[in-house]
Amino acid sequence: MTTAVEERTNTVERYLPEGAELLMQADLAVLPPSVNHTYSSNWRGSYYKKTEVKNWQEAVACIFANKYGNPLPYDGVVGFYIIIKTRTRRNMDIDNRIKSVQDCLSMGRVIKNDSQIWDLRVIRVLDRGLKEDCFEAILFVVPESGVKKIIEKGGK
Repeated sequence: MTTAVEERTNTVERYLPEGAELLMQADLAVLPPSVNHTYSSNWRGSYYKKTEVKNWQEAVACIFANKYGNPLPYDGVVGFYIIIKTRTRRNMDIDNRIKSVQDCLSMGRVIKNDSQIWDLRVIRVLDRGLKEDCFEAILFVVPESGVKKIIEKGGK
């Protein structure tokens, strides 16, 4: 039987590209809000971010900042993987949950701007043993060889 620490290590090792340096890994007990439920409009037609989403982002930004542990934001090229873990196969557009989480990286001063993310992946995992749906965030430095591969593929 594996412990929670061993399980977390196995997840990071499973998804982290070879030669990548881990900057931050965080397990969060609630799913990110969908972009469909992030904004609302007032009677004048102006759009605003809902208070519950702002509160969620502030809390996650603090968690990310604590996990990162460096007072200065990283300013190089990074990869960011989001692993969404659900108990059921219910319909869910996983791409609608990316932006809220990405914003937390810059809000928590982990990175300067989400434009630094050159490798982004969202993975959904079915785990019927979970008590609640949750997600894991993995942020890493893209190795120089990885940056060259991304540039070469983009140029073709």
